[in-house]
Amino acid sequence: MRKSPVNRDMLRYFAIICMTLDHIAWFFMPFLTPAAQVMHFFGRMTAPIMCFFVAEGYHYTKNLNKYFLRLGAFALISQLPFYLLGDKELNMIFTLLFSLAAVAVLEKRGWHPAVRALVIAVLIAACHYADWDVFAILWVLGFHVFRENRAKKAAVFVTVWLGYFFYAVYINVTRYNITGPVNNALYSLYTFGSLAALLLVLFLYNGEKGRFRASKWIIYAYYPVHLMVIWLVSKII
Repeated sequence: MRKSPVNRDMLRYFAIICMTLDHIAWFFMPFLTPAAQVMHFFGRMTAPIMCFFVAEGYHYTKNLNKYFLRLGAFALISQLPFYLLGDKELNMIFTLLFSLAAVAVLEKRGWHPAVRALVIAVLIAACHYADWDVFAILWVLGFHVFRENRAKKAAVFVTVWLGYFFYAVYINVTRYNITGPVNNALYSLYTFGSLAALLLVLFLYNGEKGRFRASKWIIYAYYPVHLMVIWLVSKII
């Protein structure tokens, strides 16, 4: 069987394209338009890909402290443009930072299990105040705990995704005043993009890095830069 050509860099670049489409749609397009729904579908693919690579990054990083510092630095840098776009919560890189910390705490074998559970619970609670709420950190933990078992990773992911789907349904009612089960389900279909991302990382990703080694820096820097560009464009038009 021919090996899949989808490597780490390809997934990263695909993720940032999807993220850009998603943010453009959120800021410039009415949520209930078909075009916005399609763009949000692709946008929902970004977080699972990033969550997967955070879980994988814990295993492959040569220096965990530098990994924390890198995430922390870009989380702080990104907060201003994220805030300027009208979001009052913490940005997605904070979510990834808390998720990486949860994995590290889970692996602190010298700590009492109750202490580890408490710290992880606090980190999950903190994600409630960040982009993607608690869903992303639960995905990261699932990817990590069941790293060697594809079926269990998929099962955990889908279980968490179901919670996200019903959360989207709740938002449709409370924020967009969408009534009726058919309409509500229709305008929640964009969340299925996350399931499509699951198929990418579990079945098409070949486990290779790719040739462009600077890609991790590009994706970190791209996040605050593209948010600032979107904000500036909004001010011009």
